[in-house]
Amino acid sequence: MVNSSPPWEKANVLINGVEWVPGSSGVMYPDQTNKIEVEIPEASLQTLRFEVVNHGDLKPDADPAWGVDIERDAGKFTSRVTFPVGSPGAITLLIYSRDVVTVLEVPCEVKKNEPSFRFWYESTGQDAPLPPEVVNIRVNGWSGVNLRLKRSDGTPLNNVRVTLYRPEKEPFKRITSGQGIVQGDVFLYTTTGPRTFEAVAELPDGDLSVKLLINVREWPWP
Repeated sequence: MVNSSPPWEKANVLINGVEWVPGSSGVMYPDQTNKIEVEIPEASLQTLRFEVVNHGDLKPDADPAWGVDIERDAGKFTSRVTFPVGSPGAITLLIYSRDVVTVLEVPCEVKKNEPSFRFWYESTGQDAPLPPEVVNIRVNGWSGVNLRLKRSDGTPLNNVRVTLYRPEKEPFKRITSGQGIVQGDVFLYTTTGPRTFEAVAELPDGDLSVKLLINVREWPWP
């Protein structure tokens, strides 16, 4: 028998690990697998179904397929949604079950996942400052800096070719690791003065570059 009492006021919907708040829009991205998780404490609800409407030309795919019964696993009902790479847009995610007569509608924005490309210090775990801020390094002292490439949601971009250009040094090419990191070579300068480092990442949508301004100075400085 169909239960007419909607369970949705007790449901917790997570989109890529972020809790969806009713009245807001969830966020998904076209260049990754988007994980949709639904937690419902009512044990009587054994299966859920996911469907999508108002998706325009986005044509998302789901695993398991749209409209298929999904069983609870580790306390959650989970679907994985992917979109063709393309323009941002909007969809409405429908969550429903054969056990209830109501449908939970979750509006979602499909955003272009803009990558972040930064010089990065492994020793501190911090990003190097962006221009116009200048980083001081000591003359005749060994220095080093790495690079980190990630999506706007924080997930790494791996297997991306990166070229680092440094004045008076040979450029070198690397491939980002599984953590989206390029380990830079250590270097030193024997003369003082400003230098500009530039790194270029070769992405499918076009190259992405970032600069680091350094000033080689006598040590100590104020």
